[in-house]
Amino acid sequence: MRQLIILLALYVSSTFAYGQAPAERLTAEPATFYATDSTKVSALVGRLSVPENRNNPASATIQLDYVVLKSTNPNPAPPLIYLAGGPGSSCTWQAQVPDYLQMWTQFLALGDVILVDQRGTGAASQRLTYIWQGNIPEDVLTRHETVVAHVKQVQSAALGAFESRGI
Repeated sequence: MRQLIILLALYVSSTFAYGQAPAERLTAEPATFYATDSTKVSALVGRLSVPENRNNPASATIQLDYVVLKSTNPNPAPPLIYLAGGPGSSCTWQAQVPDYLQMWTQFLALGDVILVDQRGTGAASQRLTYIWQGNIPEDVLTRHETVVAHVKQVQSAALGAFESRGI
């Protein structure tokens, strides 16, 4: 609970900069997940709305997904906050996969575990995702020049797609 209060305090203080009420920026719903050994883990699942461009409060907003795995300790230590390695990794899905959740249960005896997705990853990331739909040349890996030409083609298409979305 203490870490949620700290998170909320940070978000409320940053609200003034972004002009959104805290309730509009932060959501949290209770959830239950089960580890491999059938351990029941209580959690909060939510999203935080943030400006896509931190230097422009009027820019589009993007969502950051998070999961707070609740501690089993009646007097929990400060939470462990986990950010997935990058680039472009999500980690909130780990709460839903019993084998991964099992790994986190040992830490819940100490305090809450907060899983936070990187900007532009996870369930809310479609705005910032580009998937190449074109063909890949059969000889793409045979010569350095062929790889470079293909990568430039994909980059150009991705840039065009992002610009058309206003990104």
